[in-house]
Amino acid sequence: MSLKIQGGIVNINEYHDNSTEYNIDARGKDLAEVLRAIEAEDVEPIQAEPVQSPSGELFKYIHVAVTSDDERLQIHRMVSNIVHLPKMQLICDELYKMMKNGKVLCSINPEAMLNELRRLGLPSAETSGFSDKNFYFYYKAPKQE
Repeated sequence: MSLKIQGGIVNINEYHDNSTEYNIDARGKDLAEVLRAIEAEDVEPIQAEPVQSPSGELFKYIHVAVTSDDERLQIHRMVSNIVHLPKMQLICDELYKMMKNGKVLCSINPEAMLNELRRLGLPSAETSGFSDKNFYFYYKAPKQE
């Protein structure tokens, strides 16, 4: 979960299961009130605009068994949110979980997967993000059978 406060609005993103986004108007409220609302789940989800890559294409490695356009778009959004997690280990763990759940196909070639994640917004070392070496260390490519 990520929590961002901007201009009195608290924005909460849940990344793990369903990439849900919530906004809470925190103007005139103290932090304890906001946290109680979050814990009580007394918040309304907002309908976020679909997250599209700069090229407008969906994530390349969506599992072939996923045929529903809505589910494919949801998986694309989940991966687009995952690339903004603060640590490379978390990013790779989430991708691995999605692979185990049959949502994505992880490439055997880590360079191809890294290029696809960069296309979706994974920050690179040049933009104070993650180095290629860091990704290769944590990425668990599927075993060849």
